[in-house]
Amino acid sequence: MQRKLILIIVLFFFLWPLNHKAFAFKGYFKKENYVQHIDSLRKEFSTQKHIPEKYELECLIALSYYPELKNVDIEFLNKRLKTTMAARPRVNALFKQKKNRTYRILINNSITDSSGLNYDDVPFNARIGIIGHELAHIVDYETKSMLHIVLNGIGYISNNTYRKNFEKDIDKITIAHGLGYQLYAFSSFLFNKADVNSEYLKFKEENYPSPENYKAMLTKHPEYSCHIIEKLYSS
Repeated sequence: MQRKLILIIVLFFFLWPLNHKAFAFKGYFKKENYVQHIDSLRKEFSTQKHIPEKYELECLIALSYYPELKNVDIEFLNKRLKTTMAARPRVNALFKQKKNRTYRILINNSITDSSGLNYDDVPFNARIGIIGHELAHIVDYETKSMLHIVLNGIGYISNNTYRKNFEKDIDKITIAHGLGYQLYAFSSFLFNKADVNSEYLKFKEENYPSPENYKAMLTKHPEYSCHIIEKLYSS
């Protein structure tokens, strides 16, 4: 009986990273702990997903938190941006039925003086947070009509208050899906450790919550622990 119990415990910890429910509200992802599970993640979460091999693992882990996007067509591609990542519906997809829409998540891996944070400089755990944020944008797009998406875009570009509130709503979706720790990790890295230009940092300060604001948002969810945040990211 004791040997069976030990075997069950060993199997649980071996299979735990493959269980989506076990993923939920995980404080820290170490890349080396998940590389061996890439095939299982591909099998479960890569349907209609086009991901550069270099970024595949973190994208699949983030996608595992969004089962509603399992059959949504999403292409991840490199592009020079003034920010780190961006999620956008393809223009031609706006005129299709929701079930036929396609999306792109753009990844900035080239830096100029006017660009934002290079994705390749972001730690693995924080990458999952920002990918989760962009996937939350797609969840939001999926609930809206073409007209609503266009109006959102106009409001986003033309009104600073609208943009800040909109991004906060997207963060709430990310947190509710279980990637709040990773979202905080990205914010903490950006504001405390990243080497970025002042223009980009000012944009982030004006339009996104600070690390302290994220901590406050997380405390509203009983699933998140302030102790874990302090333990992992206070330095």
